[in-house]
Amino acid sequence: MPQSCTNVCRRVSYGLQCAGESFRAIGSILFRLALVLIFVWYLCEFALALTAAGHQKWAYALHGVSVFLALTFIVLVSMGIWNFDPNAKPAPPSIMSYILLNFVPMAVVAIAARAEHEFSTPLLKFTYGILNRIGRKSRY
Repeated sequence: MPQSCTNVCRRVSYGLQCAGESFRAIGSILFRLALVLIFVWYLCEFALALTAAGHQKWAYALHGVSVFLALTFIVLVSMGIWNFDPNAKPAPPSIMSYILLNFVPMAVVAIAARAEHEFSTPLLKFTYGILNRIGRKSRY
């Protein structure tokens, strides 16, 4: 093979490797962001469920908490962006804290499922259905 063809193949291989590493990093960032957004979505849907049940004060409080948490998240991410040091060695990204964040609303839905409470909002209804299927499979 001519030398120029080998160089082109090496450059393309290197470019593909860099793209793959970038996709992994971008995918990790998007996955963590999605988990935070799902948590805020859970809070909003719990507030809607409380409103439908006639508990307006609790619903307003939960909406306030969800807005506060969303703004806090935005501020913390912004601070991290502004204080970014390209020479610092970053800690490996952990997804576990983001996953555990969503276990709290799932536990609330599980408790409500045990009490046979039905949900009407999409995410809570989906979680309720999944937990009921898991519960039915574990009984057999």
